[in-house]
Amino acid sequence: MPHQPRQRDCTLGKLPVHKQLAFLEQYYASRPQGPFQPPTLKSKKRGEIFYLRAQLRAKYYPGWRIDNNAIREIMATKVEWTEWLSDVREEKDRKLDVIRAKKGKTAKVDSPPAEALGASEPSGSRAAAVTVWVTSLDTRSERKFDLHLTIEQLKNKFELFTGIPAQNQQITLHNSENDAEVVATLDDDSKALGFYGVRNWQMLKVTDLNPSVSFTGQLTDVTQVDKFELSEDAYAQRQDTVMAYKQRNKIGRFADKDAAPSKPLPPVDIAVGSRCEVETTVEAFHKRGTVRFVGPTKFGSGDGTWVGIEYDEPIGKNDGSVQGERYFTCKPNFGVFVRPDRVKVGDFPVEEIDFSDEEM
Repeated sequence: MPHQPRQRDCTLGKLPVHKQLAFLEQYYASRPQGPFQPPTLKSKKRGEIFYLRAQLRAKYYPGWRIDNNAIREIMATKVEWTEWLSDVREEKDRKLDVIRAKKGKTAKVDSPPAEALGASEPSGSRAAAVTVWVTSLDTRSERKFDLHLTIEQLKNKFELFTGIPAQNQQITLHNSENDAEVVATLDDDSKALGFYGVRNWQMLKVTDLNPSVSFTGQLTDVTQVDKFELSEDAYAQRQDTVMAYKQRNKIGRFADKDAAPSKPLPPVDIAVGSRCEVETTVEAFHKRGTVRFVGPTKFGSGDGTWVGIEYDEPIGKNDGSVQGERYFTCKPNFGVFVRPDRVKVGDFPVEEIDFSDEEM
């Protein structure tokens, strides 16, 4: 009786990516670091990808179609799984070599030469992947790549995170980010990455040969961006601003104040033009000046009396005006408003404040 292929119930189509990704994230979180540790003899013989597919089928079959390539493609989407995916690919290559050996065939012909992969190292410890820095005009990242990748495949990967089309890329190899000397130019798309002798922590610099067709450099160059500037008067005249909205709806400081009966202001025996000294917590530091204003103000709660003082030195906060309302006139940073209980009137001569380096 001729062999009949097994029919699978895949009427629902390919298993959605988000379901596979959620399963792989849960599996990876509990997976021991290092090579795959098969729980059964069958999974040891067939490998980790087949084991993952079997677990997915146990969870979602029948109905959904699940294949090995889809699992590998999803694994390649997460940077933190790079080393895991590299182990899976090594495992696949070893199994293919065993199959070829049984059939009397030679190993893969597109593998890099032994000297390119580091013939100075023992064959048992030879690395199949390399960790490098990848830089372009707009990006800088640490990446891990299989040394068997061709330069054409590498450029396609670079395009995803540098934004430079593969056909416009020029890749140069440098010993470090601070080394301008070019060790090699990866200009043969058919060669493997390992052919150029790339080592761990070297830098691959990606240059855009035709920036006119991409956004290279435009995302970080702000010199061509016109700055939008608006004066306070022009802002106040506009009707589409937050301040205009608050004014129309009487919100915040524009809200109507309750018409509470005004309290009589306590008498303040401070005359305008008097010399004074303002209370301070700094020892041996005298804030001296001349009284320029005494009375109520529009800022703050609007209650009580304020004393406007012109300091002898630029240790104040304003020029005699607050929130657009002028109460007296002085130089910028010479004016200040304080409560009367902090002001001491008397014969206080002008002192020069010594801003020496020891006191700064």
